[in-house]
This record gives sequence, structure tokens and C-alpha cells, in this order.
Amino acid sequence: MRVAADLASRLDGWVAHPPSILIVDARHRDAHAALDAWIGARSRAGAVTPRLRVSHAASTRIEWHALVALGAALADAIGEEPSDEEEKPDGVGALWSRALGFLAALGPDEDAPDRALSVLVLDDLGALADPAPEDWQAFLATAVQFAHVVLVESTAPVPEGIFARLSVDRIDVGGASHAAAVASGAPVASPIAAAILEALSAEDFAALGLGEAAEAIVPAPDETRRALLATDAAKVGDAVTRLATRSLELAAQVGSGVVAPDAVARYAVRAGGSHASETDAPLECCRVLLSAGWFAAWHLDPDGPIGFSADVRRVRRLAAERWLEPRGEAAFSDLLEATIVEAVSVANTAEPATLESPMLELTRAQGLAELAKVVPDHRAPFEALIRRELDSIRGREEIASDIDAIESSFGVVDVQRDAAPPSELSAAAVEAALAASPFERASLAIAHPRHFAASPTLLEAILEGLDDVSAVEVRATVVPYVADASLRARLLAEAVERQLRGGDDDSFARLTLSAAALTREQAAALVLARLGHDSLRRLLRPHGNLAAVAPLLPRASSPKTLLAAGEVIATRARPLSHR
Repeated sequence: MRVAADLASRLDGWVAHPPSILIVDARHRDAHAALDAWIGARSRAGAVTPRLRVSHAASTRIEWHALVALGAALADAIGEEPSDEEEKPDGVGALWSRALGFLAALGPDEDAPDRALSVLVLDDLGALADPAPEDWQAFLATAVQFAHVVLVESTAPVPEGIFARLSVDRIDVGGASHAAAVASGAPVASPIAAAILEALSAEDFAALGLGEAAEAIVPAPDETRRALLATDAAKVGDAVTRLATRSLELAAQVGSGVVAPDAVARYAVRAGGSHASETDAPLECCRVLLSAGWFAAWHLDPDGPIGFSADVRRVRRLAAERWLEPRGEAAFSDLLEATIVEAVSVANTAEPATLESPMLELTRAQGLAELAKVVPDHRAPFEALIRRELDSIRGREEIASDIDAIESSFGVVDVQRDAAPPSELSAAAVEAALAASPFERASLAIAHPRHFAASPTLLEAILEGLDDVSAVEVRATVVPYVADASLRARLLAEAVERQLRGGDDDSFARLTLSAAALTREQAAALVLARLGHDSLRRLLRPHGNLAAVAPLLPRASSPKTLLAAGEVIATRARPLSHR
């Protein structure tokens, strides 16, 4: 009760002031109940209109699906839905736009100017690691114009980088023992792990098959346990390691069909991925989180779409880290597998029609064809896979033209390079360009790349002050005509950096024309920035994200790896059903 009363008093004081952002550190087990009680009281008093909340279990991490949930919550709050199929979100970018647009509905009502502002509660924002900081900045800057925003830290701290020029307050609902330990300088256990372990019951241990070892892992749930978890980092670390190992064992068993999805301990499903991440479990152990059985186990849980997606993203991050290692080329197939499984999971919720025949077979064939284009010397294995997909759906008139397009294009290297026009450019034209707008300067350099490639000083003058898109396009266009190897390398490195910071689809496509000149690390970084958060349709169809990164793949991976990636498309771009 003390926690609830204290938190309510501090929240009442905060909400009486103009809208701002409040971070609530909710690792204390009573914090969520206290926050719920406060919001409930204000709702009954009509002081929270509407109540919006994106929440999930304390042991899961919100990823792509949380953004879908946020968009849906905002839409539901103001009673609006997209007017037709074309307006529905398709990827993270469109969803952000939709969510930002709906935020305006939270503001003061012109007919009731004295109405209390809404309170927007977002649980565990810090665990949303994938959206870029600038996306969060834009979202929060808009939200705080119309509502008080509460960010609840459940499993991860909110990253400070998302608060540029925003007013932020903080309430710590942590236990006094933890604060005292921090002040003393003693080793302190992870508050995230401690909060999860504190909630474990005897029934949880029994369901995990660890009943006899429960007391050795975590003592009985009393004040002794709380104090120990707040201060004994070694004890917490050992407990998390044992729980992670057991959870991954259960995930492997459900994936292989030894254990039924509904027989898996709920704690293992909800916390297994979190514990695996905290204990740095390797990729080889975490692949079991991608199985159809694990998908089925998660979907018996109310947070299923969010939780499964979070586990898939954990595997994807491990695969990405492995792929970036000096001899990690083979991990691209793991990366693509996690990306496809995530896309299938998204489709299961948002686009179920894309998982039905003949669209699914067609999508697999199109993805295989995109890979085949960049490994023409290994055409035969891809041709066999594509034929198998297309032969199963021949005779359907509505997709006959799509089948013809695939058969006529796969195996053909489809890379077009702009023909460089004559390099003659008058001194007067150059002088005028230097005094012109950035867009005009960029256009001139792109039209006459040889002229500017021959004069590094002039090129630097042209590049000064360009936005990220233009800066990438100019560098990528000029690089093939630069004679000096060190200058070429520098221009490409700068182009990659600017693309990752703020490039668009057009600048990305132009940069991939110089794929052969990129380092393996640069090519991989560009691929990682483009793949992920995809619907299955946007990932594998022509002009989709796999097609966009395909020219980079021979530089970042080996032909053997790309053949393995083809097998991944054929086997994993399928419904996540479990029998």
C-alpha cells in the first residue's frame, strides 16, 4: 500500500503540470499494480480520456508487433479505421505515420477546453530496440503536445538518446535495498533479472522441472529473497543461467514435437528468450526459438504475437553479429531465416492471405529468382527450386503472367548503370553550379561524374552542405570514375555512413551499383539496415527488400551461403503451423 500511495501522490503532482514525459522505473513488483490503480481511479473520475496503453508481460520485449498494437490502440481510441485496403500500414514507416497522425486526437477538445489531458502509458519502451532514435524523438515530441506520456521501465531502461530537447521527469519505484547497494558501490544485480526472478512461484519451478532445485536457485518469496536479489549479482546470474538453459531445452523439445505446445511451462515461454539474451546464449542454442512449435506455444499466450516476434528478433541479432565477424559469411542464411520467420509471423496476424496458395508459392519463387540473379554461375540449384514452386501452381490463369515473368527473368544479372555523358563542362557552368542550390549542384555532379571525379577539390565544394540523399547519390555516381584508390575508398565509406544515417530507396539503389568496391563490412551493414520488419510480400516480391539488397550479397557472402539462403526461402517461407 505504501508503494501505491506514494506513486499515486507523485503522479498526481506530475499530471497537474503541463504535459511532459515521465519515466517510471517499475522494477519493484508492486509498481505495475500501483500504476494500474492510479490510472483506474483517474479513468473512473473522467480525468483520463481516452486511456491508451501498449503493455505486455514483464519478461517479453516489444518489437514490430508493438507498433501494430500502438497503431490499433490509437485508431480504436478515436473510432477510426483506414478507409480502404491501400491505407492500412505496410511496414514500420507507414505505421509511424499513421500513429503520429492519430496522436492529434488526444488533444484538448474545442467544445470542452477544460477537459483533462489524456495520459498515454507505454510499457517497456526501452526494450523496443529496433526503431531508430529519431523515430522515437518524432513520436514523443508529437505525443507530448497532446498528452501526458508515461514510459514504464519493465525489462530495460529507456535509452536517453530519444529525449532530445524534450522535458523528462523520473520516478524510481525501486526497493530501498537496491538504492542502498548502488550508493555503497557494491556489485549490484541486474534490476531486470531481479524483478523477473522475484515473481517466480513454487508452481513456476515445478512446471519448469526444477522443483527440487528451487530453493538453491532462488530462496522463498519473502523479504530475504528481495534483499538477496537486489544485492547478490552472483546469485541472480546463476539463477538466470539455469533458467535460460532449462527454457531453451523446453523450446527444443517443443520444436521437435517431443513436448506439446500447451504442455510447455508458461514461464519458459514468456521468460526464456529474455534469460537467453541476458546470459549471452549462443546462436546455436537460440535457433530453437524460431520453430513452429515455439510459435504455437507463444500463441497460447495473450502476448503471443509480441512475445514470439521478440524472440525471433533476438535470434536475428545474434545472426547479424555472427555475420559481421571476419569469417561469418555462413550466418547470412541464419539471418535470412529469422527475417523470414518474423515476416511470416507478421503475415499470420496482418496479411493472412499472403500465406495461402497460390500466392505463397509465387512469393517463394519470386524470392528465389531475386537471389538467382546475383549468382548466375550457380543457376541450376535455384532453377530446380523455382521449378518446384511454379509447377505446383501452374494452370491458374490469374497468376500466369507472374509465372511467365519469373521464368523469363531468373538467372539474369539485372544491374543497370547510368551511362556517363561526355565530361566536357565549361568553367562558367561549374562556377554557376558552385553558387547554386545544393540540389542543382548535386544534379550537375550526377550528370557529369567524370568531370568532378578528376578534380577532388571541386568535388568537395560540390558535396558541401548536401543532404544525406544527395550526398550518397553524388558520391556513388562519381566513385567509378575516380582514379585514386584511397579517394575512392573514402568516398564510398562516406556514402555508406550517410546512407545509414538518412538515405532513401533511390540513394540505396545507386550505392548498390558500386557493390563490388565496398568492403564486406560495408555491404553487410547496408543489408542489415534494409532487411527486417518486413511483411512477407515486401521481403520477397520483385522490387522488395531482398531484391534491393541482392546486389550486395555476393560481396558480403559466398555463393555457398547464398545457395543455403535459397533453401531457407524454400523451407521457411511457409505458415508457422504446428501439428
